[in-house]
Amino acid sequence: MSALALEFTILTAARSGEARGATWRENDLTTAVWTVPANRMKAGREHRIPLSRRAVEILGQVGILADDDSEAFLFLGPKGSRTPLSDASLERPA
Repeated sequence: MSALALEFTILTAARSGEARGATWRENDLTTAVWTVPANRMKAGREHRIPLSRRAVEILGQVGILADDDSEAFLFLGPKGSRTPLSDASLERPA
């Protein structure tokens, strides 16, 4: 899960916290756009990010593990859909 989250973060040029906190509700796979709401953005403004083909593939991969909850995180933490990956999960080892 960490590797997919890291790849998604790189492909979208997002901050790691934005990617780790992303939910299914924020993503429109039909138009391939991820809309990060203003309250989750450092600048306080909504941000629309076009998703590459590979980013959409990643969402398909992690979607297999998701339930039908639109508020569920894309990249599940150890406690399931209600907890995101930790910030340490995307850091490189010392």
